[in-house]
Amino acid sequence: MILYNIRAKGTYEYDKFILNIFQICNDISNLQDLYKNSELLSYINSTKEEYNKITGENGNSVTLYKYKLATVE
Repeated sequence: MILYNIRAKGTYEYDKFILNIFQICNDISNLQDLYKNSELLSYINSTKEEYNKITGENGNSVTLYKYKLATVE
């Protein structure tokens, strides 16, 4: 995405502003379309659950870290 420098005074200042607004608007609509996709949402949720299993309070990484601390002499 190209964001134009609004502060630069010139003949196309208004055009640059409008282009910025339309590009941001298009990006938001694209994100909304992505999040409406149920497959994507289920993938995000499953990835989040897997991440929490690994890094959670009693996750695998914490267990491994505690084991390593216990074995260090």
